[in-house]
Amino acid sequence: MKVTINSIFSFIATGFMWLVGGFDLAFKTLAIIMILDYITGVISAMYKKKINSKIGFKGILKKSLYIIVIILATLLDNLLNQNVIRYVVIYFFVANDGISIIENIAKCNVKLPKKLTEMLEQLKNDND
Repeated sequence: MKVTINSIFSFIATGFMWLVGGFDLAFKTLAIIMILDYITGVISAMYKKKINSKIGFKGILKKSLYIIVIILATLLDNLLNQNVIRYVVIYFFVANDGISIIENIAKCNVKLPKKLTEMLEQLKNDND
């Protein structure tokens, strides 16, 4: 039974990794930033005493849609025999969620380096 469960999990994980184009540095970075964005959003809501499970659930749904867009970009890259669209999409989401992290932290009255915000804005603008 344990072997069957492990085999099923391995099959699903392998299929998922193929669909998203692998577990490279870009995808790992995005995954970590998505988690940090969610955590800072929860902290910000707690700080402002406006925690809401519906808003949190919407955040999870939004992150799920990011994954669907990455799958679409990966499939397009495979179809066109290139490796560009997926990276542009991932960099855009990294910049977008990076800015969201900064905004969440700022809502808690934490001062941040201006250069960090400028770099994230530049990354986002470069990928628009």
